[in-house]
Amino acid sequence: MDGRGVADVLGFAAWAPEVINGRCAQIGAVAGIGAKYIGGQNVVEQAHDHIVALLAVVAVVTLASFAPSAFGKTYGGEPRSKRDVGTFTAEKEMIHGRIAMLAIAANVALELFA
Repeated sequence: MDGRGVADVLGFAAWAPEVINGRCAQIGAVAGIGAKYIGGQNVVEQAHDHIVALLAVVAVVTLASFAPSAFGKTYGGEPRSKRDVGTFTAEKEMIHGRIAMLAIAANVALELFA
């Protein structure tokens, strides 16, 4: 993990928790909300009925986030460690992850309380 300790990468103020949650939320927003409108099963039911798939996505995203560091690349899983390329920037990834987290939270709130 870039020669740093676990707390430096996974701690409360570290980069990994929000980045991994944001990446999972982006996948979840597209897959979950898409399946809601295509298949009719709401997001809460999907999370309950397909917990193994949900955990598999979290595991794969987590492993993929740490893969560059594990293979000795000069950049790590942290978006800021890689050079920005055109419109793909670390800041935009964080914003998109936060929007996806809000979209899932809003969807769950609407399903539970509306």
